[in-house]
Amino acid sequence: MSIGKIYLLISAFVYGIMPLFARGVYAGGSNAVTLIVLRSFLALPLLYAIIHIKKISLKLNKNDLLKILALSVPGNGAAMLSLYMSYKYISVGTATVIHYIYPIIVFAACVIFFGERLTAAKIVSLVLVSVGILMFMDSSEEPDMYGIVTAFMSGVFYAFYVIFMDKSGIDNMNYLKLTFYVSLFSGISVLIFSLFTHTLDVTITAQGWILSVIISFLSTLAAIPLFQLGVKKEGASSAAVISTFEPITSIVTGAVFLNEKITVTGVIGCVMIFFGIAVIEMKKNE
Repeated sequence: MSIGKIYLLISAFVYGIMPLFARGVYAGGSNAVTLIVLRSFLALPLLYAIIHIKKISLKLNKNDLLKILALSVPGNGAAMLSLYMSYKYISVGTATVIHYIYPIIVFAACVIFFGERLTAAKIVSLVLVSVGILMFMDSSEEPDMYGIVTAFMSGVFYAFYVIFMDKSGIDNMNYLKLTFYVSLFSGISVLIFSLFTHTLDVTITAQGWILSVIISFLSTLAAIPLFQLGVKKEGASSAAVISTFEPITSIVTGAVFLNEKITVTGVIGCVMIFFGIAVIEMKKNE
């Protein structure tokens, strides 16, 4: 397995365990918007110190600044915000299923707009992971149109984030520097939103603050930079498929640590995603 795929799998694993900590943050009095703000900012001082020690310049030219703003605000920031907001109206499982429309969008955009070759392996892989994700859908849930649309838009925004990172050339920037600015500008955009909507609430318990710090460190120092490195090495379409390992991690950790029930359809979905990722790994032998 290539190093790029390993980066993406580790990133998906880290993203997948975050809901476990997020539950504790919410129980400590926080909300989704506040958690996004804290996740974006709390680890930045340590990341800045690492960048300073490594003597990495944080200077940006105008072109790079515009690219980072596009990546951070309508990309990462909007994707996180819309996904977390959808949880208020539909279940996490349903929101996850709808959010993961983004691999299909990434595949389609890369083929239509960037002339990527649509191989048999990519088609099979996409079908497997898409059906696997659908197996997580909560069929007993009454659909809420606002929640569905919000979750769908999170997938659209995240597809833009993945494609733009790959095709704009911004992933050639030092990964620590890029992570710093993506976290900073994403956090600022969500903070502005929270102030206008009066959704920022920092009256959180000590446990909530500790868990928020853990989430921020996991995101800023592991998940985001590893995903960026994975996209750089593997490309947008492969990265989109491999990142579907994330919901598998969430399901397993939920069962182990929160005693959540794993359904037969959920197990089938996990197996299909595993096979889909395996096809992407084997496509190099096509």
